[in-house]
Amino acid sequence: MGWEKRRRGNLYYTRSKKVNGRVVREYFGAGLLGVLAARIDAEERRRREEEAKALKEAKEQLNALEEPLVELCEATEILARAALLSSGYRRYKRGEWRKKRVEVPKTTKKDQDRPAQHPPSGEELEEEHRKSALEKLRKLAKMAEEGDEKAVSAIRKTLEEHPGLAKHWADFAKVTESVLIRQLANDNPVIEEVFKHQFAAMREEVAGEDPSPLERLLAERVVATWLEVQLLQNSCTSNIRGSLATSEAEYYQRHLDRAHKRHLSAIRT
Repeated sequence: MGWEKRRRGNLYYTRSKKVNGRVVREYFGAGLLGVLAARIDAEERRRREEEAKALKEAKEQLNALEEPLVELCEATEILARAALLSSGYRRYKRGEWRKKRVEVPKTTKKDQDRPAQHPPSGEELEEEHRKSALEKLRKLAKMAEEGDEKAVSAIRKTLEEHPGLAKHWADFAKVTESVLIRQLANDNPVIEEVFKHQFAAMREEVAGEDPSPLERLLAERVVATWLEVQLLQNSCTSNIRGSLATSEAEYYQRHLDRAHKRHLSAIRT
């Protein structure tokens, strides 16, 4: 689309569009009709540029929100699977976990005589050591679910060597929750304080009395994923009521669908 120089030096405004798969040229001439068509097309270009900019900002915001939650969920799943496998549980046809009938091999005298290792606490674990331990547990869990009994012993040993993993990720979940609460409260300190008390009560209800570090982590994950769902639902509602682009609203909806799946997965775990 644009102005073209035609016969006798006159400028004509033209526009190209696809009709049934073919490119068709429209001519609006050099008069008032051409000027109006040019203004309409310029306004349409400006609108598309604004939509693209808004969508880019939405993607950056949602990706920044989603990344820590994905990391938290993956770590929680690995630790939960490792804890269940080390306690003698097995998944029945990739469904529910059941206690295995055969007794789990007991620790040998050689293992008992081995000097106990005292790894650093969750706060002191370096990033690479924590990721390395989680990756090791993930691989061992897969091996154990395929019937490798030695992998179960290796899982138990890894968990003993890194007792602070669950606590670290629970603390990580609390930091993530604080960010979500701040956004959900729209930086209103009064509403933020109300939300903190509300979600603390929810966390206690999910975790139960005297929770273990892993149970506390699972409860933190449920609350964090629920917060994400609420925040995205609010964003989707504001998009529907506002004048934002349909593509951006659809992008929020896809993130909301993934957030729902994460929350349901957290509840099942």
